[in-house]
Amino acid sequence: MPKAATPEQCDAQRRIVSIITMNRVLNRGGLALWRDDDSLNQEIYGSADADDVAADLETLGVRSTIVPRYMPPRAQEKRPRKGREVRIAWPELATLVHWMPSLKERMEELPEDANTHFEFLYVEPRPEGMAICPAMHASRWPWWTEKQARKMGLMCADCGCDLRPNDRTAYRIADSEGRRRLYCGTCCSDGVDALAALTGQSS
Repeated sequence: MPKAATPEQCDAQRRIVSIITMNRVLNRGGLALWRDDDSLNQEIYGSADADDVAADLETLGVRSTIVPRYMPPRAQEKRPRKGREVRIAWPELATLVHWMPSLKERMEELPEDANTHFEFLYVEPRPEGMAICPAMHASRWPWWTEKQARKMGLMCADCGCDLRPNDRTAYRIADSEGRRRLYCGTCCSDGVDALAALTGQSS
C-alpha cells in the first residue's frame, strides 16, 4: 500500500505545483524554474525564492540544483534582472511526476528534437583555440521577444540578426573598443581572424 503523504509533503506539493504551472521551462534536459533575487518583488508578489523552491523539492524527494541566471530588464530598468534558477534534471522528473501527474503529459508532448540543455551557447576564440561557452541567461531565452533579446545582447553586434536559431553559431569577440560582444559567423569570419590575432598568426 502506498505510503500516505505527510502534511509537510502536501504543503510542499501545493506550492510546487502552483509554481510549475505558472512559470516553467521544460525540455528534454529537464525542468527549470527562474526566481527573482529582488527581495522587494518577493515581498510584493509573495514569491518563493530559489532556496524555498529547492527546499520544497527536497521535501518531495526531488533532487535539484540552483544556478545564478539573468532575465531581460523591465521597461523602466536598464540592467538585466539577476535571479537564480532551480533546475531539475530529466531523470529526476519521474519522481516529480508522482506529485504532479499532469507533468507527464507535458513531457510526452515534447518533440524528439527538443533541446537537451538550457544554455544559450556561444563560441569564444582563445589562445588555446575555440571554446564553447554558456551565457548566464535564464532558460527562457528562446522565447524572449526580439526587443528583450536585443537588450540581452543576443543580436549580432554588426548586422543585427537574431543569433538564437539553432542553425546559427554565435561568436563572442572584442569590438574596436575592447567590449566583448556577440557576432554571427558571417560578420566575424567564424572567429578565424580573432583567433589568429590571439595566437599571433595574423598577417
